[in-house]
Amino acid sequence: MAHTGLQLHETLADNGRRYGVATRELVKLELEYGTQDGF
Repeated sequence: MAHTGLQLHETLADNGRRYGVATRELVKLELEYGTQDGF
């Protein structure tokens, strides 16, 4: 599929929001549970 610059930018921004939230959730889980496991 061909993307214009604007469509590509919107896709990257949407992915950034999605993965940004996922990353924060993973960090929060690691902080909560990782310390108990010695990490």
